[in-house]
Amino acid sequence: MTAKPVSMLSLIIPTYEEASNIIPLLDVVRSALAGRSFEIIIVDDDSPDLTWQVAEHYARSHSEVRVLRRKAVKDLSGAVMDGFSIARGDVLGVMDADLSHDPVVLTGLWKQIEEGKDVAVGSRRIPGGGAEHWPWHRRLTSRFATLLAQISLGVPLSDPMSGYFMIRRSLYENIRDRARPRGYKILLELVACSGTRSVAEVPFVFKDRQRGVSKLGPAVIKDYLVMLVRLCATRKIDGWRRLYHQTRYGIVRGFLASGRVLDIGCGRPSEFMEDGSFLRSLGTGVGLDVVFCRGLSAFAQGTAEKIPFKSACFDNVVAMEVLEHVPDLAAALAEIERVLKPGGRLVVSFPDDTLLWRGFWAVWERTAGRMWKDSHINNMKAGQWVEVLRRRFHVLTWRRHWGVDVIVQAEKK
Repeated sequence: MTAKPVSMLSLIIPTYEEASNIIPLLDVVRSALAGRSFEIIIVDDDSPDLTWQVAEHYARSHSEVRVLRRKAVKDLSGAVMDGFSIARGDVLGVMDADLSHDPVVLTGLWKQIEEGKDVAVGSRRIPGGGAEHWPWHRRLTSRFATLLAQISLGVPLSDPMSGYFMIRRSLYENIRDRARPRGYKILLELVACSGTRSVAEVPFVFKDRQRGVSKLGPAVIKDYLVMLVRLCATRKIDGWRRLYHQTRYGIVRGFLASGRVLDIGCGRPSEFMEDGSFLRSLGTGVGLDVVFCRGLSAFAQGTAEKIPFKSACFDNVVAMEVLEHVPDLAAALAEIERVLKPGGRLVVSFPDDTLLWRGFWAVWERTAGRMWKDSHINNMKAGQWVEVLRRRFHVLTWRRHWGVDVIVQAEKK
């Protein structure tokens, strides 16, 4: 495996009532990471014992330490996400503040990321790992939770309950908008949402906290079970979403003529699919998007209103779920007409703005995450879209897709 360069670690340490632990922890973490580029971000949920104040005082004489005090909510996963949002490193790490995580393991986790892994996890459930002085009921709870995650989600983790891990920032940013962690177990959420199999586990022995009170309780277990159910449902929904795009691709392919294809809006149709997914299914073509795209296809940056290609150079132009986002629809259609050859084929898809579509997407957004409906500028019913297209093109045929989208086949006049 080719190693990927790593320049800086941002280590997030969420805290709540850890005033007696935070200074000893910061000292040993800084010692363990000596010689490397790192920052430590303490995210404190407004602890009554003034953990945040103790950490701020320490940070005044240690520039690599920063403190974020959250006053509104008390939630570990939310604290971690807020820490990620202000982090500067290309690797994001998480560890507990109660001295149960051995800082020496940090170098082992970092090494796995340097060697190319997307996620490195401190695991209690591989040879060399374990837990000190755990009562039988806590061991049983942990084993049962692990078994549930492995059976229901199939994640490549022996210890999905671990709160000690590192993740590549690029992987996190790909799933940031759809991750909705709840409670104390953010690792499982990140791995399940990303679908990554590039995971390494490093053994460590979980130590009982030396000071303070454990936060594990019935509410934590409940949050974990709720998260499992939601992740299982999300995985099923993701399968439907993939099928939705693939079936649309099949219809669009059938509407194309032979020759060169331009796919406008070729970026990822969903967060778990790649740039140029349609072109990959087609096996040829050029992609155009407002953002920079990566992949096997030829990509260019630009907009539908200003296409960076010479006139009459494409036999086909495809625009799936694009025109509803375009501020100047007339300019976009004029540009498409310009780059098409005489008799060239235009295939577009867009939402059919009916009550069925609105209800469908209201449910979809609540279950599958952001779907860009908020950026729709041109909301029209199927007949209205067809009439707009007829002003510049011969509309050959159109059909609905899943009852909510319309796919139109047209030809340059």
